[in-house]
Amino acid sequence: MSHDGWVGLHVLGVVLFLGNLIVTAVWKVLADRTRQVDVIAYAQRLVAVTDIAFTAPGAILIAVSGGFSPAMWAGSQGLAGSPPGSSSSRSQA
Repeated sequence: MSHDGWVGLHVLGVVLFLGNLIVTAVWKVLADRTRQVDVIAYAQRLVAVTDIAFTAPGAILIAVSGGFSPAMWAGSQGLAGSPPGSSSSRSQA
């Protein structure tokens, strides 16, 4: 897979992970404001389901795609490679 493909998967993972965290916080606040045990319990069940459906895959995508990015950089630049434009990548004349 190309570097852009891994970056795309990484961004997708971040969106899933952070998006679900934000939505979960909103659900929790809104459910708690009702002070109805049934509503709070239902919201908590939905939080558990969405954690499995969105947060876990998001975390996995972040870890896997983040792990491949440095490995791809090292492979394309050599183990002692440095980012383009840095002082060590310019020729010493």
